[in-house]
Amino acid sequence: MLHRCTAVSGQIAQLDPLEGDRAADAIIQLIEVLGLSAIDSVITHSTNNVRFWTQKLARKVDLIRPVFVPENLPHEPGERTGRGLVIGRVQRWKGPHILCEALHLLGQGAPEIDWIGRDVPIHKSNGSTARHLSQTWPDVWGKKIHHLPEESPAQIRERQLTAGFVVVPSTWDVFNFTCVEAMTAGAPVICSSGVGASDLIENGVTGFVYEPTSGPSLAENIDRLLAMSPHHRSELGNAGAKAIKQALAPETVLPARLDLYHALSSQARKPLPVDDELINICSPAEATTSLDASLNEIALRRLLVHSFHRILRKFGLSRA
Repeated sequence: MLHRCTAVSGQIAQLDPLEGDRAADAIIQLIEVLGLSAIDSVITHSTNNVRFWTQKLARKVDLIRPVFVPENLPHEPGERTGRGLVIGRVQRWKGPHILCEALHLLGQGAPEIDWIGRDVPIHKSNGSTARHLSQTWPDVWGKKIHHLPEESPAQIRERQLTAGFVVVPSTWDVFNFTCVEAMTAGAPVICSSGVGASDLIENGVTGFVYEPTSGPSLAENIDRLLAMSPHHRSELGNAGAKAIKQALAPETVLPARLDLYHALSSQARKPLPVDDELINICSPAEATTSLDASLNEIALRRLLVHSFHRILRKFGLSRA
C-alpha cells in the first residue's frame, strides 16, 4: 500500500490552528501518524515535506516529483504589465502578512500587486484574514495589495501571461502548482523557500527564492527584480519555463515512480494494526443528543446575535 502525502488535515491544523479546534485537531494528527506509520510506502512532492514526515513518522519517506504537462497557452506571452500577482487563499500560512511587511518596507517604491483568492478565517472560525490584514497593514492591504475574488482557470492563466511578476509567499506549502503554472507561462517568479516547488528554482537564474518568514528578504528580492530591465526579466521567465518543462516532464518523473511501484509489488504487504479505540473514533455513530437539546445549552442572546449576523451575510450586508 502506498500513500502520497499532499496537504493533509492534521498537518494544516498544526500549521494554522483555530481556537476551539485543538482537541479535534490533535486526534486527527494522531490518526494520520498511526495510519501513515503502518502502510508500506509514503511519498511526497518536495524535500520540505520529506523532512516534515520523516521526522513525524520516524520512517523513510520518498521524494517523487509530480508530472506536470502544461496546457497549450492561449497565446504567447506579450508585453507584461508592471503589476505583481499572487494566486492563493488569503490565509495565514499563504504568507499575506509577509508580503504586507515587504511592501511596507519598500515604501513609495512598492509595486501594485493583485491577490486573487478567497478569504479564510484566522485565529477563530468567524475571523477574517483579509480584515485582519487591513487593520494591521492599512497602508498596504487595499492600497498596494488589491484583494480580488476567485477567478476561473482561464482568467488565471491570462493573468499569469501578462503579470509583471508572480509572488508565491507561502510560509509553507507541500508543492504549490500555481508557482509551476506561472513559471511555465514565462512569468518571473519570486518564491518562498517554504514552498515545495522552490526546489525547482535556481536562485537568480530561473527565478528568485527568499526566506519564508522574512519580510526584509522578500522586499530585497522584489527590489532586485524591479531593478532588472524588461529584457532580463523576460530571460528569467523563459529560463524558468524551460526548467519546469524539463524537471516535471513524464519522461523525467515516471521512471522513478515505476521503480518504486515495482519494488512495492515484489515485497510482502504489511498487515495493518487493529486498534479498537482508533476504530471507534473513526467509525460513524448515532447522535446521542438532538440539535434542539444542543441549542438549548446556548444562551438566547448568543443565538440571536449569531442569527442576525448570518442574515446580514446572506444578503451581503455584512462588512466581514
